[in-house]
Amino acid sequence: MHDPRIKAIVMNSAVVDAHALFATMPAAIATKTEIAGWSSFHAGVVASICWRYGVPMDEPAALIEANRGNTFDPAAIPVPALVLVGEGEYRSKAVQKHIRTAMEGFSNPKTQKVITPVDEGASNHCVLENRSLIGQVVFDWLDTVFTVSDTE
Repeated sequence: MHDPRIKAIVMNSAVVDAHALFATMPAAIATKTEIAGWSSFHAGVVASICWRYGVPMDEPAALIEANRGNTFDPAAIPVPALVLVGEGEYRSKAVQKHIRTAMEGFSNPKTQKVITPVDEGASNHCVLENRSLIGQVVFDWLDTVFTVSDTE
């Protein structure tokens, strides 16, 4: 948004206001009883996110306030944007709202949204289950963005 050297961007979920989104996330609004029922993997992922944002690793609700002001204005991004989102994550009405806001705000005609399918193992945030699919989608899109026509 503030660096004119950037010629294209690729993002996962296009979160235009992280504070608002975190306020809807099950991990951030979980009760102590719900947290106690998490698998060790889930608890570890949430703890690592807390660590990354500098909040106590056993207080995921603190992620909401930690994300106040973590926003971007899609209208301020003139370059092509690729928005990726896993089909499972896209089921969230809050995620849909953020992506819709971003897509409506981007002005570049080469901007595209791709919802990766559950049946290809690409359903969750950052599509961690199928990284090769993400590589294919991203590099194919970049080829269309940066390909120079034969007439130029």
